[in-house]
Amino acid sequence: MILIVNSNPTHEDEERLKKTLLLNYRKDIRPVTNLLTSVDINASLILHTLYDLDFVNNLLKARYVIMPRWTDEYLTWNPLEYNNITHIYIPRDLIWTPSLLMCNSVNEQDDSNINREVYVHYNGTVELWSLKYIETYCQVNAYTYPFDDQKCKIQMCVGLHSPDETRLKTICYWNMKFTESYKWDIHFSGKANGINSQSSHASVVMQLRRKLTVGIIAKLIPTVMMTILTVFVFLLPPESGEKVSLAMTIFLTNIVYLVQLDKNTPKNSKYPPLLMLYLMLLSMLSGIVTLGSVVISKLYVNQQSQKKESSPTDGKKNKSQTNDVRDISTISTAQSETVIKDELQAVEHQDELFIKLDTTFTVDIIDDIESSWKALRDATQCASVDVLGLPVQHCVIPIFSSNRETQLTDKSDILKRWKDHFEAVLNSTSVTNDDAIISVPQHTEMPELSQETIFMEVVNLLNRSLLVKHTAGIPSLLESTSIVDRNIRRNCMASS
Repeated sequence: MILIVNSNPTHEDEERLKKTLLLNYRKDIRPVTNLLTSVDINASLILHTLYDLDFVNNLLKARYVIMPRWTDEYLTWNPLEYNNITHIYIPRDLIWTPSLLMCNSVNEQDDSNINREVYVHYNGTVELWSLKYIETYCQVNAYTYPFDDQKCKIQMCVGLHSPDETRLKTICYWNMKFTESYKWDIHFSGKANGINSQSSHASVVMQLRRKLTVGIIAKLIPTVMMTILTVFVFLLPPESGEKVSLAMTIFLTNIVYLVQLDKNTPKNSKYPPLLMLYLMLLSMLSGIVTLGSVVISKLYVNQQSQKKESSPTDGKKNKSQTNDVRDISTISTAQSETVIKDELQAVEHQDELFIKLDTTFTVDIIDDIESSWKALRDATQCASVDVLGLPVQHCVIPIFSSNRETQLTDKSDILKRWKDHFEAVLNSTSVTNDDAIISVPQHTEMPELSQETIFMEVVNLLNRSLLVKHTAGIPSLLESTSIVDRNIRRNCMASS
C-alpha cells in the first residue's frame, strides 16, 4: 500500500530546484541540446505611453513593454519531484537571454532596474519583461498637414545571431492605453510574422491621425484672413493714402508666416505640405497686389497734378490735399495778429477819450440788452469768421459765471450775467483826476440829450467794457463793435 501526501511547496523545495537547474548551466551557450536547432522567439510589444511625434525630426517618442518568450531546454523539471512547483523566478543575468533590438531606434533607454528577473515555467518556457523608452525613426508624410494621417513602422530584430540559430517568429502588439493622447488618435493592435532571410526581424505599424485642436485652428485663421485682406486691398481707394501701406503689410505678414511654417514642417518629407504651397502662392499674389497698388497710387497722383494745372481755382480749393500748399494754421495766425493789432490801436484811442470824460453816464441798458441779444450773439459768433474762415458754429465764445466755474447756456442766465457785468462797469469808481475835469468845458445847464446821442454813449461804454478779454468770465467782443454800432443805429432810426 502506497500513501501519497500533498503539501505546499517550501523554501527548501525551491532552493533545491534552483540549485539543480543552475548546476553546470552555461549562460553563454544557446539553450538547446542540438546546436543545429534554432531558438524560436515569440514577442509581445505593448504601447505604454505615446509622448509625441516629432514632426520636424521624424521621430516617434514612446514607451513600450517588451515581453519575449522562448524555450530553454536546460530549465525543465518535473513538478512532482519538487512538491508541485510549476514556475520559478530566476535573475536574468544568470541564464541565457536573446539579444532583441529595435532596428530603427534612434535612442533607446532600457529600464532594466525595474525588472531584474525572468519567469521560468516547468516545461522550459522563459518570459522576459522589460519597460523601455524608445525613439524610433518615422517617415512622415506632410502633404495633407495639418489634417494628416501617419504610419510609423517599429522594427524588432535579433542581433548578431543568424536565423538558423535564433529567429523571431511572431510579434503580438496592442495599445495598453495607460495614458490618453489629446493630439493623436492611435490605432495599434495586431500580429506580425517574422521575416527570416539574412537576419531575423519583424515589423509592426502604428497608425496616427491628428486631432483637430485649438492649435490647428489658430494656424488656419491667419491664412484665411490674409486671403480676404489681399482681396480687399483693391477696394481701398487710392486717395485714402493707405493702399500701398496695407498691401505691403499683408505681403510681409505672408512672408513671416511662411517662414514660421517652414520651421514646423519635416526636414525629410517626400512632398511639401499643401498649406505651404498655398502660402507661397498667396505671398506671390500679395507681392503682385503691392506692385499694382504702387502703380495705381502713382497714376492717381499724376491725374491730380494734371487737374491742378488745368484748373487753378480748383487747385486752391483742394490745397489741403497737396504738398506744396501753405498750412492754413499759419495763414490764420497771421490774419489774427493783424486784426488784434488794429483793435488794440482802436482801444488806445478810446482810452484817451474816456480820460476826458467829466462824469459817468448812468444809463439803464438792461431792457436794450435783452432786445439786442440776438445782435450781440450774432456778433459773437461771427467775430472770428473773417479771421479764421471757420463755420459759424465753430466760433461761439462761451460765457461763464462770475466765479468762472460754470458755463452758462440758458438765455435768462446769460442776460442776467450781462446785466451784472454792465452794472459793475457803469457803477465803478471813477479814475478821472481833477486836472482832467477842469480841462473839460463846464455848462451851467445840461442840454437834453437826444436818443441817438444816448445810444452812441452806450456803444462807447460797451467798447470800454470789452477792453480786457475774458474779464470776470465775460468774453471779449472787440471784433463785434461795428456790428453792435450798426444794430443800435438801426434801432435808433426806427424809434425816431
